[in-house]
Amino acid sequence: MTAFLKTHFQTVELRYDAPMGNTWGLAFAILVLAGVASGEGPSVTHVERMERAFDAVLQANAGRKRTLYLALDPSPSLRKSAVLASLRAAWSRHARKLSGLEVGVWSSGASSPALSPTTDRAAVENAVEVALGGAFAERDIFATLGVVAADLTKRRGSREVLLVSLENGDRFESLSASVKAVKRARVKVWIVAREAYLADPPAADGERRNNGLRVPGDARVVDVPWKWIGQYDAATSHTPSGYPCWAVSRFAVATKSRVFLYYPGAASYKCHAGVSTCPFCDGRQVPPEFPYVRAALRALAPAFGKSRAVVASMARDSTYQVLFRIWEKAAKAGLVYGLPPIRSGKAVPGLRGQLAPLGRQGSVKAEIDHVRKLVAECDKICVQLDRLVDKKKSASRSRPLAVLEYTRVMAHLTRLNLRYLEAYCREVGPRFFGERSVATGPEVPLRRPARVGGIMARPMTLGHGVSPYLHVRLPGGEEMDRELLAFRDVAHDFLARYARTPYAMAFRRAGITEWWYYGSGGDSGSASKRSGGSGDDAAETDSPSRRPASPSGGGGPSSGGG
Repeated sequence: MTAFLKTHFQTVELRYDAPMGNTWGLAFAILVLAGVASGEGPSVTHVERMERAFDAVLQANAGRKRTLYLALDPSPSLRKSAVLASLRAAWSRHARKLSGLEVGVWSSGASSPALSPTTDRAAVENAVEVALGGAFAERDIFATLGVVAADLTKRRGSREVLLVSLENGDRFESLSASVKAVKRARVKVWIVAREAYLADPPAADGERRNNGLRVPGDARVVDVPWKWIGQYDAATSHTPSGYPCWAVSRFAVATKSRVFLYYPGAASYKCHAGVSTCPFCDGRQVPPEFPYVRAALRALAPAFGKSRAVVASMARDSTYQVLFRIWEKAAKAGLVYGLPPIRSGKAVPGLRGQLAPLGRQGSVKAEIDHVRKLVAECDKICVQLDRLVDKKKSASRSRPLAVLEYTRVMAHLTRLNLRYLEAYCREVGPRFFGERSVATGPEVPLRRPARVGGIMARPMTLGHGVSPYLHVRLPGGEEMDRELLAFRDVAHDFLARYARTPYAMAFRRAGITEWWYYGSGGDSGSASKRSGGSGDDAAETDSPSRRPASPSGGGGPSSGGG
């Protein structure tokens, strides 16, 4: 699918290709209309080919006296992006208009330019090639922008910087100082970056590397409870946000810079993410969440103000206050891994919880009792969230409300998955623990292992919605079918309110969990197709073929800094 959007510079080719990121594995299609620049949001243009970004920069202020620094972050991803070929192609197209342009090259982290501004095109291309061959290390790219801005104060005419950084932007200790330096020098900044994930959980880890706080997600802090029990990881870490990482957005807003989010043309879509599986298609089904709606992105965007002000505002927000208390309760119960990132009005890095252990209770009865306790805790949280959402549904859509409703649907999904685990323990557990045998369907072959090591979880994607799972053999029979139908109502309500937004996409990146005991000597098999039936929920599925679950999984994170 290809669309052509008019900008005030030129026609920019947009393709629904994947943003790449922290592990550069997952790829999928997305389109966010160019120029997301309402209110406090950054000005963002999505480009499939990097030369389109060079086209826009080189054409700006054509014919005027200009000094432009190419600030390059020499990462492996940048080397693979054909940045030099893109520069050459754009330069050739606009050579006649560039008589007043001097171009210099600055490598990220350097204290002096690799090449001082010159009109010698060959020298520029050679300097870019040398810079790309340099050693890559994680650096504060904003510190580089501050140094470049200081150098440009000596130059006459238009002063400009094009920062190209596809793996950085997540360290921001020099962000405020660089904003001041760029404004003081009256420097125009352009940025080519990758898209961040929605509330990317690695930011919650608060890892300190080279004395830099890492924030690769779209928000200043992770405001979404993450890594629910039964999920492989956080669904939001596979969900494109429509924005670059928070630090880049903050810089762009403060300096009125323009951001180009770059999508390589070789990317392809995967129906499932992480190690989740899809029983219904070969992985290429495109969910109904694409394209995202621009107005919704604006309404659900994180705050891009000063760091302390953003954290203080979140700490005062009544929705976040209640949500953080519920989040902490869920973490203490072992239902969710990450802990709230704000304490006493301040961001607290490195907060991690502990998921409740499963499959280690020693007997079927003990395991079922343990799971039932978790279900009871999850029930309480679901009731709290239901009441809170009912009170706030009349409010206009906002990021805190979207987070709240997403947390609610994930809590209900977690409850459903734990109920499936309870049914699985009843059906399969006795054979594993050497207890009285129970009847199991022929779809579930069993061999008792010498020792039970625990219970493993494999989420099956919700990319096709909930209804198709009524035709998949899952534990529990008719009783669990009723549970699944009740959950479908909750999911429908959520998807109706947040269709074509990152939050609906995050829900589809989560999954209904397939459980099995593991240990030396055997396993319990996996979910299988039921006879008859078809996906009757047109709003949720593109008539997927009915196939047994495949053990293959999708790729990893696909965006943002890191």
